[in-house]
Amino acid sequence: MIYENINRTLLVTATISISYIAGDKLDDFLALLGSIACIPIAFTLPALFHYRLCAFTTVEKYKDFAIIGLSVGMSIFCTYNTLINW
Repeated sequence: MIYENINRTLLVTATISISYIAGDKLDDFLALLGSIACIPIAFTLPALFHYRLCAFTTVEKYKDFAIIGLSVGMSIFCTYNTLINW
């Protein structure tokens, strides 16, 4: 029980220290993280799962490919834009 409290205290202390040291660049880091992780989770993976599990007609498959292509393009654009404005 006491080890859990020590670990929790160290984790909170480390998080506060990192935020204090890199606070001015935290928004850039979160933008980069969002473009790399959130866009695939929100757009690419659902369309990919739909394609693999329940897209039976050709129209459904083309729609899924279009969504996947658009989301990959959005992810590349957002990552590029974030790195350029860093």
